[in-house]
Amino acid sequence: MAGWTRIVVGYPTDTYNKPEFLTCGTARGALLAMRSNRVFLSVCLLGCVGAFPVEAAAAEEAAVEEGATGIGAEVEVEGEEPATYANLRFGASSANSGRPEVCLELTPIWFLGIEGCGTGSGVWHHDADSEMSHYRLKVRGFDTEISSWWLDVSLGLGFAELQVSDDDAGFRFTDVGARGVETAGPDASLHLRARIPLSKSFELVSEMAAGAAYFPHAEELVTPRDPVQGYVSLGLGLGF
Repeated sequence: MAGWTRIVVGYPTDTYNKPEFLTCGTARGALLAMRSNRVFLSVCLLGCVGAFPVEAAAAEEAAVEEGATGIGAEVEVEGEEPATYANLRFGASSANSGRPEVCLELTPIWFLGIEGCGTGSGVWHHDADSEMSHYRLKVRGFDTEISSWWLDVSLGLGFAELQVSDDDAGFRFTDVGARGVETAGPDASLHLRARIPLSKSFELVSEMAAGAAYFPHAEELVTPRDPVQGYVSLGLGLGF
């Protein structure tokens, strides 16, 4: 409403039972409001330009509390660790020859990951190269924030498969298979990972790992290997 709307509640001198409503905001209204020496109460409700918009302020405050304003709604709180549930990395491992290593990790719980790493032998290629694939659980034991980077250390436990030619189906824990080209055994590893948030839903992931696997039947392969096989790997990818 344009202009001023003011309501004055007063009690005239001749009665105390009926309130008198006057319009003020003008000199005449002010004089009328002051005509009695026994005025007990004057209440002016301002609806003019410049008056504080009570209802609008309350609505805005509620919107801010609900995150509905959109201002800063997508900005991640500083110091808050990014919540990602999977990451895909590409890199290299000393246990493989020729092809790059691909790792896919799923993280259903923030401290627990399920990871598989390999060159894709038997899936998207059938090269007769030696490789070691890994299937492990990763338990995060330590993490910290340095500047905008998140660093964490994890312990990996699982099993690995060592092959010296193109892959056969399945895992051979008790022998080397009919062709003598593969065997499997327990695997343990230590992982150092750096994560750089790119947005609220994505992060850049770099990981370095070192570990060893034990293959009881490695000496029975067509190309004999030592039972204990150590390795180091480095990968870079995207978390989401």
